[in-house]
Amino acid sequence: MRSEYEYKIATMQMQISNLQRDLVNATDTEKLYQDSEKRVKKLEEELSGVRQVNPSFFVLGICDRRLSCLKRAEEQTASIRILQKELEDLRTSRELAARKAEEDREELNTFRDRCHKLEEEVSIQQNIVSWGPHRLLEIAKLLSG
Repeated sequence: MRSEYEYKIATMQMQISNLQRDLVNATDTEKLYQDSEKRVKKLEEELSGVRQVNPSFFVLGICDRRLSCLKRAEEQTASIRILQKELEDLRTSRELAARKAEEDREELNTFRDRCHKLEEEVSIQQNIVSWGPHRLLEIAKLLSG
């Protein structure tokens, strides 16, 4: 019976370790999300700079520069769309990771409670076994009447 409790405790400790590892992974995902947010803001600032084209630029009729600028703007717009998609995916992933982390915390607490209860049961059973047969007979007599 004791080995059964030890097995249950070892299993719970393994589950606790797994939950803690999942929590670390969620933290890493959060850092990736924050880095992506910074990258998107930087590209948005660059794009707003491109959108503020000087009117004299067109008056001068420098077509090569204009085409180059437009191509760059198109490339940046495409990049921003890709980054926005990545950001949305990361946000979704972050939300899922946060929910998973909360579920893992709840499960971890449940396992801790069960572990404590099992340890208490083992302690009680060890105390009962240490009493010996004479004491157990006395308790049985008291309980019966």
